[in-house]
Amino acid sequence: MGIDTSERLVKPPEMDVVTSGRLFRPSSTFKRKYFFMGVVIAITGWVLIAITLWITQLITEAITGNPSLTFIEALFWTITQWYAVFSVTLFVVGMLIANVWINSIEYSVVGESGEAMPEVYVKSGIVDVTEKHVPLRTITNVSSRAGPFDRIFGIGSVFIETAGSSAVQLGGILAPDIKIEGIRFYHELRDHIVREMRSLKGTYVTGTEISTKADGFEAPVSGIDSEVVFTLREILKVLRRMEDKLDNLR
Repeated sequence: MGIDTSERLVKPPEMDVVTSGRLFRPSSTFKRKYFFMGVVIAITGWVLIAITLWITQLITEAITGNPSLTFIEALFWTITQWYAVFSVTLFVVGMLIANVWINSIEYSVVGESGEAMPEVYVKSGIVDVTEKHVPLRTITNVSSRAGPFDRIFGIGSVFIETAGSSAVQLGGILAPDIKIEGIRFYHELRDHIVREMRSLKGTYVTGTEISTKADGFEAPVSGIDSEVVFTLREILKVLRRMEDKLDNLR
């Protein structure tokens, strides 16, 4: 009571790294999420095996009329022992791979005020390392999502789609071009990227449409057409600089 928490809610400490354009990584709780998921999957598998064998025993007893069958109980303990060895081995190997993969992830968001071109940068991968640079001016949609396991650990993801998207349809869901996952401040990061998109000089973004009011023309475009407009705009700038230099030589 009496404590102002608005600053903490609007701008978490981690956002200082983002707004400065420095690299940041997923939260440490991202690894705990995968650990928890592994335990839940292992326990769920064991429960399904137990239920299957129990139903099998009930059906067998009903068919044979012998309620004293014990072979299924012995089978259950044998399967349990093998399942424990298999699941523990798979869990340890999976956690080692997940730990190396999460440690390889790097993110960066360079805004309009940065020295480099405003962009979102993502690096990930163990054997096949992928690095993506997405200019803010090509972004058409930014969204955030937190699944059930994410909410347990207070983390979420930011999904970014671009003009001329190379995303593919997976199970009826459009896979984003870039996914920034496993971070606590995903709401604030999403809002920060949207603000940076809107602050770009000469352009503004509303929904999935991009308009430009530079160089004496206005052309609302969307999708891959926006890339054509921006390319033509850059060519026009180069031609004007060449024209100015020719005028100076004369």
